[in-house]
Amino acid sequence: MNLQNFDKYISSTIVKRGKSYFKNGHVIALIHRTSTEWQAEVTGSDSYDVEVQLADTDEIVSSSCDCPYDGPYCKHEVAVFYALQQEPKKEMSSLPLEIVLNEQSKEDLLAFLLELAQKNTKLQQQLMQRFLTTPKKIDPYTQAQETITYSLQKVHRKGYLAWNEVPDALHCIEQALDTAHGCITEKQYGTAYKIAILCYEKTTELLEISEYHDMLDEILAESLACLEIALVDGLNIWSLDEQGHYFEHLVEMSKLPIFEDETDAKLTLLEQALPFCQDPIFAQRLQDYLATLTLSDHYQNKIENLQLQALMQWAEEEDMLTHLQAHPDNPDMRETVILHYIEQQNHEQVLSLCAEGVEIDFNDRYLRQKWEEYAYQAHKALGNKQAMRAIAFPLAVEGSMEFYEALKTLYSNDEWPEILQDLLLSFDEMPSYPFWYAIKMIEEQQWAVLLRYCKKHPEFLENYARYLIQDYREDVKALFMQKLTKEASTASNRGHYQALRKTLQNFKNLGFTEEVASIITQLKKQYPKRPALHDELANIH
Repeated sequence: MNLQNFDKYISSTIVKRGKSYFKNGHVIALIHRTSTEWQAEVTGSDSYDVEVQLADTDEIVSSSCDCPYDGPYCKHEVAVFYALQQEPKKEMSSLPLEIVLNEQSKEDLLAFLLELAQKNTKLQQQLMQRFLTTPKKIDPYTQAQETITYSLQKVHRKGYLAWNEVPDALHCIEQALDTAHGCITEKQYGTAYKIAILCYEKTTELLEISEYHDMLDEILAESLACLEIALVDGLNIWSLDEQGHYFEHLVEMSKLPIFEDETDAKLTLLEQALPFCQDPIFAQRLQDYLATLTLSDHYQNKIENLQLQALMQWAEEEDMLTHLQAHPDNPDMRETVILHYIEQQNHEQVLSLCAEGVEIDFNDRYLRQKWEEYAYQAHKALGNKQAMRAIAFPLAVEGSMEFYEALKTLYSNDEWPEILQDLLLSFDEMPSYPFWYAIKMIEEQQWAVLLRYCKKHPEFLENYARYLIQDYREDVKALFMQKLTKEASTASNRGHYQALRKTLQNFKNLGFTEEVASIITQLKKQYPKRPALHDELANIH
């Protein structure tokens, strides 16, 4: 495709739109980067970068545009092709860069530098850092705010963040976090605190316009970690007035519009206010603010739990329990109090709260098991082996491999076989076996049980047949024959034949050579006009 005939190879609709863009002056910059490479800027609903590589014969070697259109060529590329048709041939200068630049006017150099900076986020950040430091003295927070705002303006103008743009978009935020850590080293905890919250806010904004969250989540976590360090160190030296200033700043930040749509991020940010709540004044302020939030039941539980944690920073244990009793159906609060008593090694109180939780949440298997697991820890600390056995047995039957293994340690080698038989009977009564059931039966060398399992689940036969072949050869043979009969009767395409061939191969590998040969002969006679089946059967060795 050549500059002179490209319109014959591109959709007429795209050509028409591109030509209109060119005629109406949407190609606002056309730069001859190398002897074969051109770069252009095309404006429309947004500003887009187009890159074109030409051969000496004006053959279009390659072309690309950063707009979201996913067709072969977009209207912006076509507009640039028309612009290149009108561009006079120029020989690239071979003068040294310094000589070339010295010959240019200050205005031209400034315009060109701004043009490059608009297209390169990292260059923007480097220029801002280089020329914002002196002679004008700007505090680190203001500098971080200006740099991040400037660097992200193109992203926000477009309204979305593509996966390949994420590293550049986060570069300025990562640099701001480096600045925050530097402020911590210099004991400027207030500035570090504000920069960390700023980074958290700006990264949350990017979450709303990007589908690629992994790197963004990492920066959120780093922002919170930096915030926590600045806060913990700062509270050791801040006056009460300073504490009040930073506390109010944090609460006001949580009210920003961005956090109205990102409730998890809002509540996570408010969690950072908890260390302030060692002072009952701040604890009450946080509780009062949380009480004004109206959210779904899921988030209401989290809010109530935050209120409890604020209370726990300074109040007596009686107040904490009273608060929990006022919200008995809130599992987050119950777990918070249980963890508090575990830390205090108050195991009796842990057992009381767990028993109450099991009763309230008995029909919720996940929550019930959680309270039983905490109770197990308390009984373990108290040395109540019989109570530990009573908890571990049903949890093992319900599918917890951890408690299966724990249960085994609670019995001697002589006692265990009887307990294992009780377990096996209980497993048989469950709607389904745990995923680890067969593995444990192999460890326990329960071959009759494993055979029974394979009869109920023939799809697992090939996984475990090697453990059964010595003691149950005829049973294994019968199971394979049943499986092969079923597969052969339903096979109708290459994929089915391949699965059948794999089963036959596994059957033969177990020593059933004659049986497999007989089946192959029978299948060939039964299906003489299925060449794909014959091909697969020929691959059995």
